[in-house]
Amino acid sequence: MVFRCLSRPALVGIVLISCAGCAVDGRGLTLVDLYDAGDATVVRLRTLGLAVRSQPDDAGFTLGLSDRLYVVAPPLSAAPGRYWFAPPAWDPGRSIAMASFSVGLEFLAARPEPGLSLGLSQRVVLAQLPAGASVLRSIRMSLANPERTVVSVGEVCSPC
Repeated sequence: MVFRCLSRPALVGIVLISCAGCAVDGRGLTLVDLYDAGDATVVRLRTLGLAVRSQPDDAGFTLGLSDRLYVVAPPLSAAPGRYWFAPPAWDPGRSIAMASFSVGLEFLAARPEPGLSLGLSQRVVLAQLPAGASVLRSIRMSLANPERTVVSVGEVCSPC
């Protein structure tokens, strides 16, 4: 049985964290900050407890602490600021970059790195472009200070 290999304090910790709260696709026990980043909006989504994500580019769940940044282009119509329990409507599929920091148990079902991690997990993923697509973007992103993120989108003169 799986629980026999876990110590009692670890099991109690897992139960307490999962009872602290839950969120599904950013709705629930969440703290959301929106920042203007020029040609994009930065969505910072923080959760505690069980957080389930069903977006194709970021599917999975985290049991513990999760801090995720999504750079969404074109910019969202919602005003920059702090939102509790639910972010303004947005499509995570419009993300051109995503960064995550998690402490606890994290299961990732999305490409390019599906897997399972226990402990500290951090990753940065850029959006996949369709075959033959050409895009010119400049993304300066600070994970420690997401409000300093700047995104510029340029014109592409000829296909690659």
